[in-house]
Amino acid sequence: MLRKFFDRLSAVDARNNFQPAWYAILFKPQYITRRSVFKSIKNFSSEIHQKRILDVGCGEAPYRNLFPDCEYIGIDTTDAGHADALKRVDMYFDGVHIPFQDGSFDLVLFTGVLEHTEYPEQLVSEINRV
Repeated sequence: MLRKFFDRLSAVDARNNFQPAWYAILFKPQYITRRSVFKSIKNFSSEIHQKRILDVGCGEAPYRNLFPDCEYIGIDTTDAGHADALKRVDMYFDGVHIPFQDGSFDLVLFTGVLEHTEYPEQLVSEINRV
């Protein structure tokens, strides 16, 4: 019974990492920034339909469910950020060269990644390209 309680608590904690509920302010120091990012993406997503979306540095792909009628592709690097076993990645890439043709996407999500990249100028250029 205690194990079940801690499993549920762990699930609530994980859910509040990128989609924090109001009560997460009590135990998540990053609540203010992550809540505002989530709300902005959620509001924006209600206007996006039938688009092709690339999530660069997707990690656990916390915003995938906000775009249910879109083709949502998440890319990330190995051994960076989240544990690879927890990632919901469609494709891995080298962190610089995005493996898609020019103009392949209607929208690119890129949140909380730039400060972790080794070559930010090149990656931003690649994002603009696709």
